Amino acid sequence: MTDSLQVKHLTEKIELLQLRFDSIANNETLRQLEFRINEKQEVISQINDFYDSAWLKLLFVISLIGVAIPMISQYFQKLNLKELASIIQKQTEDNFSVKLEQLEKSNKTEYDNKLRELEQSNKEDIKKSLDSLNAKIRISHLNAEGSLFAAQAGRCYAGGDFNQACESSMVACEYYLEIGQKERAITNIENVIKSINAFERDENEKPTNKDIREKLHTSINKFISKSKTHKKYHLIKDHVESLEGIMAEHQKE
Repeated sequence: MTDSLQVKHLTEKIELLQLRFDSIANNETLRQLEFRINEKQEVISQINDFYDSAWLKLLFVISLIGVAIPMISQYFQKLNLKELASIIQKQTEDNFSVKLEQLEKSNKTEYDNKLRELEQSNKEDIKKSLDSLNAKIRISHLNAEGSLFAAQAGRCYAGGDFNQACESSMVACEYYLEIGQKERAITNIENVIKSINAFERDENEKPTNKDIREKLHTSINKFISKSKTHKKYHLIKDHVESLEGIMAEHQKE
């Protein structure tokens, strides 16, 4: 009986110890499991922290890129605009220089042409003015010479020097005929006729030197011939023919 109780008591102790061992084993298992869980949670936490940090960094990078790209784009746009503006400015300056040079050449050509035209016009105007002035001077000179010889013829006729009166009247007539003074030219031809008639009358009354008479006739005949070839002969034609007829009568005597 006693042995049976001891065996039973030992068995209970063994079972109790077994329970304790199982409890210890279970506790150890729980601790290991808890450690593993904690370790896994820490890993998960670290992973979460990594992903959170990564996302933050990614968001930061994206934000930075979102800010940087427009700035960089704007910079390059500005750079391109500057280059484009520089190119346009250079082309504009080149075109302006070319246009300015063309305009200067065109203006110079036009100025030179206008200057030549003006010079030519001025030359022509000056030539016309000089020609007109020379013509007026010539007319004044011939008129003055005609008046001088006409006056001399008058003095000679009044003094009875009919030979010289004829010579002076013929010279005066030539000057007046040259400038188209018809009336004065005719007046001097009439004075030649009047003077030669007076000369012939005196020669018939009081003969002087025969050579003087022949010389005067020759001079009058030359005057008649010269007058007929003059371009303005038509102005004095009738009076020259009258003088020619009178000379023919005197030369018969």
